[in-house]
Amino acid sequence: MMPTTRPIDTAPPADFTPVITDFKCLITDVRDETRAGRNEDSRPVEWFIFDCAELEVLAAREPFTMPVYQVEIRMINMPYSQWAVMKESIRNCGYSGDVNGLIGKHVHFQWAPAIISLPKRDESGNNTGGYENREGHCWQIVEVEGVENTSNQLEDKILTMADNRNAAAFKAEFLGDMSLNTLTGYDTTANQVIQGQLLPLLVTMGKLSLDENGVYHRV
Repeated sequence: MMPTTRPIDTAPPADFTPVITDFKCLITDVRDETRAGRNEDSRPVEWFIFDCAELEVLAAREPFTMPVYQVEIRMINMPYSQWAVMKESIRNCGYSGDVNGLIGKHVHFQWAPAIISLPKRDESGNNTGGYENREGHCWQIVEVEGVENTSNQLEDKILTMADNRNAAAFKAEFLGDMSLNTLTGYDTTANQVIQGQLLPLLVTMGKLSLDENGVYHRV
């Protein structure tokens, strides 16, 4: 992985959505790149880049026929950063090796919902200054070639467990079921359950609904 330098940090806006949002590919290289700040007082920013080939596009905002693509993520090592979510998603796939070990492997990328740090907004959607942790979208790897991923089993059990329960009953049931902790993604999911983030996120994703009595239902 060879670092390179680009003169200006060009971060996309918070509501950015890439042209393709779901695809499988072969990772041909991974590298970091230092980009200078937008003004003289700004610190340089590190970006991580996945070079992708052999694309199988599964979802896109518009037709995409290029044979290659780059996934770029700011390397901000803080909780709820998009880089933190990406690293968690790789671990949740069951992959425990170094990120350089992904070179030469087929993987599945998704622009998927997650709790991430985003600019604060008022009820009209206007930025009010500062940041908050809320639901957004960012790049995640959901499958790595040659690695058994049991996260789908965990999700299915969660949806079944949440069906016809309120948040408190689900939390008690989930944290009390020791059979779940062997499944891919358990640690991250358990943290989301403890913080009360998981069920609202599943509602946003359309996998659960919430009735007027505060009871969740599997969709």
